[in-house]
Amino acid sequence: MINLLKAEFYKLLHSRYFPGLCLAQLIYSTTMLRDSLPKTSNLFYATLWYLPFSYLIVVVFMVLYFANDYEERTLFLYITAGNKRSSVFLAKTITFVVACLFIMILPIVLQLMIGGWILKETVDPALIRQYIGILLMGQAATGMVGVCLANLFKKTGNLITAGMITFIAIVIALNGKAAQLLSAVIPIGHAFRIASETITETSGYYMGISAGWIVVMGILALIAFYRADLK
Repeated sequence: MINLLKAEFYKLLHSRYFPGLCLAQLIYSTTMLRDSLPKTSNLFYATLWYLPFSYLIVVVFMVLYFANDYEERTLFLYITAGNKRSSVFLAKTITFVVACLFIMILPIVLQLMIGGWILKETVDPALIRQYIGILLMGQAATGMVGVCLANLFKKTGNLITAGMITFIAIVIALNGKAAQLLSAVIPIGHAFRIASETITETSGYYMGISAGWIVVMGILALIAFYRADLK
């Protein structure tokens, strides 16, 4: 298991697409930050305003990370090397979710540091600590949605289609009349709820919802992976 994790992280860190996706997310979120500043009461909320719509980056990432392994039979080589399917699945899942957290959270950290220096705005650390659990669990759950879709649809074309449909559904849900209601049950929408300062429930409530998504998506993905023909 440890060797699989090392191999996955090594492959990810030496890929061309991972740094590119990190840069793309930073550029996109920074561009959106200029529009969100007037809509929020402080810099921290502004960095979260458009985070749900960054799911498009997750869609691109899951295609590049999972579809290539399915189509190039890399996963089959892992199994024939003597690794258990459960270990391969867990290593792929952990690597993907951790990478998603890095891609999505790093721009927020940089924007708070650089933006605070440029705008001369200091964000109270207590405000960030209040919501850090919700954000991390929400983004982890979003990553698990990507893991589930990747193992259900596998091939590049199918995965792009499924990912784009999911992305469009999220955009519609968080821009419609029921946005406030749906943002409470869609993990990636929790950031929008924080940014709009409409959090009324406890952190445990939102973290519990995200944990539920993680479990359900993980079970569906694991079943699909065990049933997959990797040859």
